[in-house]
Amino acid sequence: MTSTIAKDLRTHLRNSIEMSKESQKQVATKLGISSSYLSKFLNGKDVSFWIVHKIINYFDKENEIELILNYFKEGISSKNVPAALEYCYSKQLYDYTSVIAREYKSKRNPKSQELCTLYSLMIESRFTFERNAFIDNLRFFKTTFLETEIMVKVLQVYYYYLNGLYDLTIYNIEQINDLLFQVSDPFLKMAYSARLDEIQVNIYLKQKTELIQSRKIANRILDRNFSIAHDITAYHILGLSYFLESYEQSIAYYLKCIDLYSKFPDRQAEIIENKEEIAFLQKYWNKRINVEFAVSDFTMLLKHDGDLSEFYQDDRYNKYALLFDGIKELSSEKLLLSHHYFSKSKDYFRASFPKNELNRIGFRYTL
Repeated sequence: MTSTIAKDLRTHLRNSIEMSKESQKQVATKLGISSSYLSKFLNGKDVSFWIVHKIINYFDKENEIELILNYFKEGISSKNVPAALEYCYSKQLYDYTSVIAREYKSKRNPKSQELCTLYSLMIESRFTFERNAFIDNLRFFKTTFLETEIMVKVLQVYYYYLNGLYDLTIYNIEQINDLLFQVSDPFLKMAYSARLDEIQVNIYLKQKTELIQSRKIANRILDRNFSIAHDITAYHILGLSYFLESYEQSIAYYLKCIDLYSKFPDRQAEIIENKEEIAFLQKYWNKRINVEFAVSDFTMLLKHDGDLSEFYQDDRYNKYALLFDGIKELSSEKLLLSHHYFSKSKDYFRASFPKNELNRIGFRYTL
């Protein structure tokens, strides 16, 4: 996007409408807004952020973040501060979130002040959501407004999830969903729902092993298309969910996940992890492990049928080392150990991998 377009958002969007050969009324109808609101925004008037977000996504999704940040630089009205904070934070634009929180905390608007204080706390604590000190800070945080109450509860959900308290996590998500009916801002409702789905989609697959529900949530995430980060989660979960069921579907989703990760130079560790999972998938389905997926010492051994015993004590790879040796040796002992290590980490979906193999070799034991 050129700097001229970046500086003149409304001209850029008016040109986009002209190039689309649609009338403003037709565009407004497709977006589900009134043509007067669209006209009001294009002529420089202040409108709710959710309308701006919809218009930009319709015409220029690729440059969404840059366009919206330039829109924020024009100034943020008090009614749009909650959405601006959540937008920047959810897009991992932490520096921008901090700038907004500092600037609008000083404004004489109680809701803005309360939310700015909370988002400042989130920025300062984002690597410590699982710690007791963080949850203690939340307990002392006084909320007056619905948006703040919801965000505090969302942060509590992160704490419960990161500490493996999955039933409590789901219970609190249900409480938040009840509150979401009271949220009038469409963007905030979508953003809060996206946060909850990102957690739920993991729990329903890995801990509850409810494949249909996890896939339903994953596809809801993709339909929403709220952010690349959420789409990555959805593709990963879909890839994993088909691990035992369909090699073709599983690898297709994993490859989509890796493709999205490749847009971020700082996410090489996650790319490697997903390539490893493809190597595990290929080994499980008796496929040749492609060289591009043999990205670690362990996966290189898998590719060349090497000795995996050196990884039996490795916290990261012991589950898979025992799984694949158990399959090769028809060893119920090793498969049981693999099941134990997966279950110990509360990954009950992956624990079904050795369980299936135990059933295959006729081992009758209630797991």
